[in-house]
Amino acid sequence: MSSPFFKIVRHPAALPVWILALALACLMPCLGTPGLWEPQEMAVADEAAARADKTHQVAQPSTACTKRPDPTGARTLTPRTAAWGLGTFANSDGGARLPFALLGVLGVMAVFGCAWRLGSARAGFFAGLVLVSFPLWALSSRQLTSDLPVAVGATLMVYAMAALSRPTQRSPELLSIDLTTALISLVAGAWLAFYGGGVLLGLVPPLAAIAIAGAFGVPVMIAGLVALWGSIDRRPLRPDRPPPAPDAIPTGVVALVAGLAAIGLGAFLVYQVFDLGPLTVGTRQVFGKSILTSDCWSSALGGVWRNDDDLRQTYDSLFEQAGFGMFPWAVLVPIALAALAGGACGERNRHGGAVVLGWAAAAWLCAAVFNRKVGFALYPGFPACAVGVGLWLDAVLSRRDALSSDDADRRGLSATTWALIGLVLTAGVIVMAKDLSAFPERLTSLMVGNDQIKYPANARFLGLPMKVWLWVVGLGVALPLTFAAWLWRPPHRASDGPPGPMWQTGLPGIAGYGLVVGLIITALTGMFWTHGWHRGLSENLSSKHVFQVYRDVRKTGEPLAIMGSMGNAPRYYAGGKTETLAGRDQLLEYLGRPTRTFALVPASELCPLHAARTEGTEYHVLDDTNTRFMLLSNRLGSLRDRNPLATAMTRTAPAWLANAGEKSMGTWENQIELVGVRVPKKVVRGEKFTVTLAFKVLAPVGGGWKIFAHFDGGGSRFQGDHDPIRGRCATNFWKVGDYVLDTFEVEAGNASFPTQNYDIWVGFFTGTNPNWRNATVTAAPDGLKDGNNRVKVGSVKLTSSRGGCCSAGDGDDATEGAVAAGLLALLVAVGLRRPRRPRV
Repeated sequence: MSSPFFKIVRHPAALPVWILALALACLMPCLGTPGLWEPQEMAVADEAAARADKTHQVAQPSTACTKRPDPTGARTLTPRTAAWGLGTFANSDGGARLPFALLGVLGVMAVFGCAWRLGSARAGFFAGLVLVSFPLWALSSRQLTSDLPVAVGATLMVYAMAALSRPTQRSPELLSIDLTTALISLVAGAWLAFYGGGVLLGLVPPLAAIAIAGAFGVPVMIAGLVALWGSIDRRPLRPDRPPPAPDAIPTGVVALVAGLAAIGLGAFLVYQVFDLGPLTVGTRQVFGKSILTSDCWSSALGGVWRNDDDLRQTYDSLFEQAGFGMFPWAVLVPIALAALAGGACGERNRHGGAVVLGWAAAAWLCAAVFNRKVGFALYPGFPACAVGVGLWLDAVLSRRDALSSDDADRRGLSATTWALIGLVLTAGVIVMAKDLSAFPERLTSLMVGNDQIKYPANARFLGLPMKVWLWVVGLGVALPLTFAAWLWRPPHRASDGPPGPMWQTGLPGIAGYGLVVGLIITALTGMFWTHGWHRGLSENLSSKHVFQVYRDVRKTGEPLAIMGSMGNAPRYYAGGKTETLAGRDQLLEYLGRPTRTFALVPASELCPLHAARTEGTEYHVLDDTNTRFMLLSNRLGSLRDRNPLATAMTRTAPAWLANAGEKSMGTWENQIELVGVRVPKKVVRGEKFTVTLAFKVLAPVGGGWKIFAHFDGGGSRFQGDHDPIRGRCATNFWKVGDYVLDTFEVEAGNASFPTQNYDIWVGFFTGTNPNWRNATVTAAPDGLKDGNNRVKVGSVKLTSSRGGCCSAGDGDDATEGAVAAGLLALLVAVGLRRPRRPRV
């Protein structure tokens, strides 16, 4: 690693180049390939297209009290930025996204600059690398529902104020360049922050951070007053009150100005939002008057301050958004911020720690208030968290490098400390990955909130389900860093005596490689969020892909019709004229044409269409990747039919049922008859297995029933309640004479379930807890019906985990317990033993 090449690569001047290259590689390639997520991102594109239209007149702001947004005021920069991209670069998805991608690159470099100013170039490299791995940064840089101007503007302001606080002293020329760059960054950042987020979200957090870190300039003011009094009194200063250091003067002045600016902006915001009126019951009061909201659009706030709180937004709900938005590095953020601000990383980093902690905390407080009183907003403090982690990593490595001398301070660097940090990192990532796997809407809806965008279950990347990659990137970053923390030990000193065994001396060489591997996977994580997660989900959440399938397979003259509302998506992606279908009857008539036709219909129409089809009506599903619409055609051509009902609802019995022979196992409401069951004889405890129920429709089914499957044995029960046919077709659309194959998965209990036979009871139900109602069993073999309208259809044997030595958990208690036990065991083995004392 001492070759000239590696010296150049690791030179501080080369570090910003590598970060810039990584940011460009993450954001710029294939910028226009993913489609716009519908309907949220499409709505922003529609507004941007209207703004970009030269003939479109943007409404002028009104001076009267109104709730109508000011089209050129605060919090309008997102559609204006997209409109500028459409008009300047290209009238396409890529053209609208390009300004946000450029802002993302600028934000990475601004974060690098902040960490460099507050720490070192290496801290800037770490901070930029960590920021690139945040899904919140990646999605904000690639989607039109972005609040990125707020975060970038605040970062530029912090960089500028940090530069003004500690200007370079090398030469007058460099000093002038430094101050000019800082002033330009301050003006540009303030403009971005205000028009992107308004006073509360954009301007107050960075100003408050600098003011808090500098104690609002109070020490400098006191020192100035003391110096002034000394010049008047003509007596020397007391020896216990030395004059302030030269570096503290600009820091205190900038903190004082920032504090006054934050207070002034806050006062102006209060003046614009609130009024003092007559005493009113149920309101807060001051000076004998009630504090009332103006109920008008605030040009400084960028919204209307509500009288009532949005109860969906609790003051801790923003932690979830921030945590998932910074996965997987979010686990280390509180550790880094606390260590920096608390002085554990040395006095040199205490000021930087105070800045980033104040920045992150002020951003959280302002965003929490905004979400509760105004409307949804993204957490704008994630750049502060990246800077904090970068400063912390740099401080840790600097202290490790200084431990070679005998008189080095080793406090805070014991093996136990780092073993605990590694344990917290891995356990935290496992918990977060498990939560994201269970509730992936938290991540798909990260940019719009309230779980509005449902996770598409059929989303895949490189052949694996998209949710699996959350575990891959999370553990890929956490495990190398954890082993780097566990295997590192302070260098052996002569005064320590003879070296001990490996568990005492550690493996410093492998520990160093663990850090390198973790940082490499961090960079790859940034690539995954843009080129894997965003691009892959766009196939399911945007109609661009389904329109592309139509354009690829159509021939000249073959029409496309659309049933339902797709907004402006056809204008963006269809590539030609389309027909409109008013209802299901027109759709059946359209598909009945003698020539080949294509139709885009809502996914919810598939089951009614299947039920309403007549003999001889042919339709096929050519593409079902989109969560909202399916591409149908009356001619299959060379493509594969993706219709899930083609095999789940048939007019003839499936081969396996015909070979086994139909037998009536139960009838409900004289309408649905169970004629076959496929279930494994043995299942492993805690694992998932597949069950198939074969029904025959005897009469029109009234109402929409759900199916329950109870597995009872020895006082224990696990179950598989579900919507029929994976929710694709409700029972009221089942057609008389059809065979319905309902296939579903069941999780076979957990570690607490005894290994024995479990009887399988099935039936139909409707309603919600506690108002359940089961469908009446009108026929069943003797002894196989109980008093709750359940029918026994077989049994399954629950066995222990493979290998017979351990019990498999259910993915919740047992898995977490096993993980915790394993980590604790490794923790004890690697890090908790005291080093052997030297013999005297």
